[in-house]
Amino acid sequence: MKLLLKIKRSLGSFLFVSQKEASNDSKYNWKHLILLVAIFLVTRTILLLVYEFRGTGPLLLDAPSYIDLGTYIFEHNFLLPDQGGIAKQFPGLPLLSALVNLIVKNMTLSSFMVSWAGSLGAAFLFLYVFKSFRLAVIFTVFTPHWVSYSSSICSEGLS
Repeated sequence: MKLLLKIKRSLGSFLFVSQKEASNDSKYNWKHLILLVAIFLVTRTILLLVYEFRGTGPLLLDAPSYIDLGTYIFEHNFLLPDQGGIAKQFPGLPLLSALVNLIVKNMTLSSFMVSWAGSLGAAFLFLYVFKSFRLAVIFTVFTPHWVSYSSSICSEGLS
């Protein structure tokens, strides 16, 4: 019984904070931001390695369409018009990917950079709004659907 109570207190102190801890936790600084970026990069890299190990790869789902659309924008300098369902993707991701591709010169890498930057921005926004580094880490690591989409080239990671 004492063990269960101790586990409950430990889990409770990790997930829920007292008012005193909340005031201390809300004083995040550059170390917290760097640590959040490191946690984000490590978890996403591990997930990409798991994708490769399973043989599924991260370039499934919407990723090829975003890369193709970004390449088209980069080569032709305009967005492909909707021609009976050809360009039904969110245009923001390929537009930004084409812009980053001016520097990077690799559309796949550019798309990953844009997607990951947007996802990191969401994590920073979460940290800013809730003023809790602890909650930002939980959001960054333990939200399975968002972790999955923010690891690949998908517009869902941007939201």
